[in-house]
Amino acid sequence: MQKFSWKGMNKSGMNCNGVLFAKSYQDLKEKLLEQGVALSNYKAASNLNLNKILKFSRKVRLIEIINFLQNLSVLLESGIDLLQSLTLVRKQTKDKNFKNIIEQVEQDVGEGQTFAMSLQKQDFVFSKFVIWMINVGEKTGKLDFVLKQLTNFLLVRFNLTKSLKQAAMLPIMTLVFSLLIILGIFIFVVPQFETVFETVGKSLPSSTKLVLKISNFLRSDYIFEYFLLFCAFLIFSFFLFNFRLIKILRDKLFLNIYFLKDIILYFDLISFLSVLSISLKSGIPLKEGLNNSLYTIKNVIFKQKITDLTSLVSQGEPLTNSLKTVGRDLFPESLIIAISVGEQTGNLDVMLEKQLTFFKRELDAKLRVVTSLIQPILMILVGILVATLILSVYLPVFDMANLF
Repeated sequence: MQKFSWKGMNKSGMNCNGVLFAKSYQDLKEKLLEQGVALSNYKAASNLNLNKILKFSRKVRLIEIINFLQNLSVLLESGIDLLQSLTLVRKQTKDKNFKNIIEQVEQDVGEGQTFAMSLQKQDFVFSKFVIWMINVGEKTGKLDFVLKQLTNFLLVRFNLTKSLKQAAMLPIMTLVFSLLIILGIFIFVVPQFETVFETVGKSLPSSTKLVLKISNFLRSDYIFEYFLLFCAFLIFSFFLFNFRLIKILRDKLFLNIYFLKDIILYFDLISFLSVLSISLKSGIPLKEGLNNSLYTIKNVIFKQKITDLTSLVSQGEPLTNSLKTVGRDLFPESLIIAISVGEQTGNLDVMLEKQLTFFKRELDAKLRVVTSLIQPILMILVGILVATLILSVYLPVFDMANLF
């Protein structure tokens, strides 16, 4: 017997939940039916906390999830049933951790659970959006189509994230390497001059005194303690940034930085349009598509705008008017015009797809420009810093040379 935490609906149509011991999913379902409850979701209670604890250690790479959904889509489209498709995909999977997860999903499906419900138990791997879309695919009988759309969306997301990381990698490497050089100068080069300055006894410029103070601080016996304090501060900051108010302030700041605003905005716009396009193609109502696009948006300010947008659409407002009401600062004029045309012609999904392609190109162009500009700017700033540092050390030396 195993302990299950379950959710369901009783004869009165009210949601209810509880904990029950059962031999399997089927046994749990039958026991609840005897009590007049229709099971909608459940988890093995013994695994509830374990999954949370192992969430990070059992993380699966996005590319593995993409391959899983893609292979499953191809097999289902070929006419192979879901259970057999899961078996074939599991055998092709090389990641041992992910293979075990697929095996658990396969076992749950074999016991009579829906595919979406089986994935819900592995929610530390599969996002809410993925589970929701698969649930829609099962209910509408378009699971292979939904899986294909999901694969395309996740692949776009993966490539965008990869492009952002690549764009940031070179500037970060340049910055780290430059900081190491500057630290080396402070720790190993500056002390050599300090003894010379002390023997001469001449008054030093303010900049030289500052350089010597920094050098002494970096070579002090307490530098390790300071380093630990700095690490503790970083950890504290990480937890602090999880508070909603801090997130709002942070995202507002990012949206006001000239070269970051468009990149952040386009990234979330692409996610938003992708989800909306997939939803409409799958026959999902606009309101549900808007509501579930929130799962894929990172920026808190943009997410709030989508929440307001969903509220207006729920009240019967056309999407075009809702976009104008919510604000043109985050939704470009070209997007509003395209959506207006799509609503008038009944081809909203087509217009969203065209705008999606346009914003992908724009984001790629922005990333290329930012990457090409940041690198030389960083080099110039580092060059100025190193030059200032060297001059601060060598100017007193030149002055001493003039004395002789």
